[in-house]
Amino acid sequence: MTGDTCRVELSGISLVQAQDGNIPRYEIRDKEKLIQITIPGKVNGITDGFLTGNSIIYGALINYNSKQNNTVIRIPYNDTISLTHSVSGGSSVFLLKKGTAQVPATSPVPSSTPVATPKPSSSATPTPSPSKSPTSSATPSTSPKTSGDIRNVKTGTGDGKTALKIVGSGIVGKFNAYKDKITVDNSLKDSVTFIIPAAVADLGNGTLLVNDSLIKTVTTITTSKNTYLTIEKSNPNSEFDITAGSGPDELYVSVSSAITSSKIVVIDPGHGGSDPGAVINGYNEKKYNLDIAL
Repeated sequence: MTGDTCRVELSGISLVQAQDGNIPRYEIRDKEKLIQITIPGKVNGITDGFLTGNSIIYGALINYNSKQNNTVIRIPYNDTISLTHSVSGGSSVFLLKKGTAQVPATSPVPSSTPVATPKPSSSATPTPSPSKSPTSSATPSTSPKTSGDIRNVKTGTGDGKTALKIVGSGIVGKFNAYKDKITVDNSLKDSVTFIIPAAVADLGNGTLLVNDSLIKTVTTITTSKNTYLTIEKSNPNSEFDITAGSGPDELYVSVSSAITSSKIVVIDPGHGGSDPGAVINGYNEKKYNLDIAL
């Protein structure tokens, strides 16, 4: 960081601006005040977890999605910044500057294949969170480990459904007042991110290692506008909701459903071509099997 400008560089990766489709890409999500970067595969040198930020960016959430085989980096930024993106020497460079301008819709730049071991670089001197969380178990951890300054988040009730409790004075009333402004990002199969107005809860900035039958890790970033609550699921097919808890001062993050994996049934009609199958009174089995199978 130099003066009022923060530089974030992804070494060896050229990004193109897009909402979906080609990767590697980046999106400017001005509603959430968020830059989202999607990179194919599990990137060497980039570890899942949380990176601390500075007065311009609030940090970064990094998650690898094994189902879609890509790495997603979310960078929440301050309400009043200007942003430019460029590619220099095969690396994407973001310059974020304090000011009153809104983040512009920058022009796309050509995409290219990563040519080096990518490492996120920011003059914010981020401190990485612990490395990838251990494999989950069916027994909840009695002493969850924390990194950074995560707060007002507690482990669940042990009922096999309630994964977390979010606590705060009068939080249920605040939740009800802002419920329609809470958004849920399910774009990654292995995790879910709740984007909660900051007026509802301050969850700090950090990571909580849980490793039970419901969730593996919890990562939070709190900005002046929103709190980002990312849950790494133990079961990728689980879906989560936030609901009122047992009193006015707590919310529950609970499993709402667990989608069973779809199954494909293959029917082989058999016979065909030079193999007529059974032949009875001049009727060939192969002629009827396909119609029956369909």
